[in-house]
Amino acid sequence: MDRDKVNILLVDDKPEKLLALEAVLEDLKQNVVRAYSGREALRALLAQDFAVILLDVNMPGMDGFETAEMVRARRKTAHTPIIFITSHVDEIHSMRGYALGDPREEETKLGPMQSVQARDEIHAQVTQSIANGARLLLGGDVPDRPGAWYPATVLVDVTPGQPAYDEEVFGPVAAIIVADDEAAAIRIANASEYGLGSGVLTGDVDRGRRIAAEELAAGLSFVNENVRSDPRMPFGGVKHSGYGRECSAFGIREFTNIKSVHVRGLGGGGSNRGE
Repeated sequence: MDRDKVNILLVDDKPEKLLALEAVLEDLKQNVVRAYSGREALRALLAQDFAVILLDVNMPGMDGFETAEMVRARRKTAHTPIIFITSHVDEIHSMRGYALGDPREEETKLGPMQSVQARDEIHAQVTQSIANGARLLLGGDVPDRPGAWYPATVLVDVTPGQPAYDEEVFGPVAAIIVADDEAAAIRIANASEYGLGSGVLTGDVDRGRRIAAEELAAGLSFVNENVRSDPRMPFGGVKHSGYGRECSAFGIREFTNIKSVHVRGLGGGGSNRGE
């Protein structure tokens, strides 16, 4: 390795992305070291110094944020610049799998919306978000066919001031919002005026449990699962997502009246007690 050049550490679990990044950096003519996981990156940092770390956010086991925390915890690397990198290829590939189809067919993953009006409202939110700076990566057009159809849609560069950021979009629209770290992601989630369902996807279940139970302002929080109603659990939201609960024993009590009775002995004698 040329000692006259600086070292750049590339961290990503996907080899094809590392090769693509290395090709982009080739013109810099610096020393590039690859790591295929957070733990491998930490071992590389023990062996040598790096001028900068390019770190993928979405990695299994130890994600980019967790890796960055461990890098910052070491005195030797506490001030090493970290650039978070991510790709939307996975999201686009996943959403392409939701092709429009007949809801009566078992293999169909995405049917029509509940009404043409609802479909038009979704499309208006997508269109206005694009007009306000969001980028469309997939979908976003109204199919030329009868019915309330709307395709799987992916938006990036989603920021405040866009309906995809500020409002609820009741349709197959993935609005990708980028956060710098865990704390920023929690702030973004809790800044919403709504608070019905929330979710955490993480390889660290204890970390996910903490975020879901203690950090997210929502009536429901699921870790590595889709948000859904279950008759065994209370279902309801906070903030502008409403009051009260349905389902479970809590939901049953919503349909009851509580009566307060206060008893005292005749003539003022005896002790007071509530019943």
